[in-house]
Amino acid sequence: MRIVLIILAVTGILLLIILTLMLFCLFYPVSYQIKGESEDELALCGRFWWLFGLLWFEFDVRDLAPQMRFGIFGLKRSFGKEDMPQRDEGAFAPTEASSPDKKAGEKAETDNVKLPALTEEKDIRPDAVAWNKAQSTEEGGTDIRSRKRKKRIRAKTGAKPKRRFFHKKQIQLDTWKKRYLRFRAELSDEKNHMAIKHLWQEAMYIFTHLKPKYASGTICFATGDPALTGQVTGVLSLFPVMYRYDVCVCPDFASDNPYIRGTVVFGGKMSLYHAVLCLIRIIRDENTIKLIQKFR
Repeated sequence: MRIVLIILAVTGILLLIILTLMLFCLFYPVSYQIKGESEDELALCGRFWWLFGLLWFEFDVRDLAPQMRFGIFGLKRSFGKEDMPQRDEGAFAPTEASSPDKKAGEKAETDNVKLPALTEEKDIRPDAVAWNKAQSTEEGGTDIRSRKRKKRIRAKTGAKPKRRFFHKKQIQLDTWKKRYLRFRAELSDEKNHMAIKHLWQEAMYIFTHLKPKYASGTICFATGDPALTGQVTGVLSLFPVMYRYDVCVCPDFASDNPYIRGTVVFGGKMSLYHAVLCLIRIIRDENTIKLIQKFR
């Protein structure tokens, strides 16, 4: 009897620990911070982290080249421009003493040298294709075999007829058009109005908890026209971000050239509890599930 009580006590403690960890993960917020710069070039970077930074994700976009990094319990991995292999141009540069038959400083004579004929399709390259075409024209090779060989060369180098290219583009365009018409028809159907309304409410619920909690920065801009600059300033003053957060917007009425310069930093956080609760409400709604199954 004592052993059974000990087993029950250990099991209860383990279940309590697991339940505590689950509640901690649900209510611990996911924080984010995003920074945008506009000086000599546009730049956008951000960071998301969770559980005291044990799980994090970063992105950096500069010169339209995105870079992404993430870490899980100390393990880091990056994707983007940094991981692209760089070609060593020095390894492909020709040297004068690259051949054992030539001496250093001796000039190679290649004026009257003819390239060897290509016999296999795997040796065909674009530069060799151009040379073979010129040779066949000089020698008058216009037989059926040369025409078949040209077709094989075009197939090997990836040259495709324009008709096939435009035909594929037309097929893709028709596919997207059908999807758009289907999506529009489903939205206009009265049976799906309740599901769309429910999805919109859940999206606004997520946005309310995910919106930035703080923001700061300074933005200077000019449109080149003082009247237009004043109108843009008046429109921006209608947004709450202008007077709710510490963001300073400085219009330049004297500049004749349009520009936008400055730095803006904003961030916020949201608990996973809100996302899980939103997902449960969507799953329990029959109209929403039926709408989602139509687009699967």
